[in-house]
Amino acid sequence: MITDAKITFDYDPDLHRTTCKRSVHNKIYIGTAQCHPHDYDFENTLTGQHYAYTRSMLKEMCDRRDEYKIQLKTLKHLYNIFEQNCGDCSSSECYYLRQQMKYVQRDIEEMKELIKETRNDLRSTIAEKDRLYSKLREKRSNSNK
Repeated sequence: MITDAKITFDYDPDLHRTTCKRSVHNKIYIGTAQCHPHDYDFENTLTGQHYAYTRSMLKEMCDRRDEYKIQLKTLKHLYNIFEQNCGDCSSSECYYLRQQMKYVQRDIEEMKELIKETRNDLRSTIAEKDRLYSKLREKRSNSNK
């Protein structure tokens, strides 16, 4: 088991599962990776740690995206209050609220794109490993003949 102050990896050989626990700003993000039964012959802890770490990062990114959405909802609510009470939203407060809403909306879109790219990278990495394992199995079977 590899241990860092904020990152802990745990491997269970019976379940063929690697778990990554990350502590970020007093929140714990847990990612897991389990080896497929057909891939037990190529199982290694570093690959499991990579997948588990990536999945814990995805959970953190989703959590941040959700926090941004809450911020945007709060800003919109505050803007609506100003709009209803003032009628004229040309004040500097309304301007700053609109700017802040634009920034938070941009942060949400960037986080969504980062989540999408990270998921795609994880899927493509797994697919590449599967292709590599298939080729290696084929070579093993040919060399045994």
